[in-house]
Amino acid sequence: MHGRTEPDRDIRPQDDRSPRRSQRQRGDCDVRYRGWSFGSSPPKLAERAHKLAVVRSFQTGDGRHDIKPIVSRFSDDANISTYYARIAGANRSDTGMPTTAALYPRAVADDAMPAFKNFGDFESTGSLGSAFRRSHPAAAANFGRT
Repeated sequence: MHGRTEPDRDIRPQDDRSPRRSQRQRGDCDVRYRGWSFGSSPPKLAERAHKLAVVRSFQTGDGRHDIKPIVSRFSDDANISTYYARIAGANRSDTGMPTTAALYPRAVADDAMPAFKNFGDFESTGSLGSAFRRSHPAAAANFGRT
């Protein structure tokens, strides 16, 4: 995901034992997966909470939990979805849809913020090659625009 979601649409893993830290404008969805809180806007996503994976912490190499480039020499200049596409296949066999995509704000609205690449190029495939590149709907939508 790129950019920030509105407060009533977010997904928030949280401990059931702790007091609720925030309230959403439109309330929460019921979630079958203990410890998760979903805003009311994505009910179908909330139904599939048991299929999601969340990385809460990771080793940065220097002991700090700060933002590091996600595409760097340590990832062979490839983003993580490139590795997923390499293992799972570039397209889903049942639908033909790409297994990985880059959806930037300007794919939806021309006046939205530009792609943010300060922490690496999310479309970079490194040495794995362009066969595993993310599908980029905004690039197709802007084809031929001047």
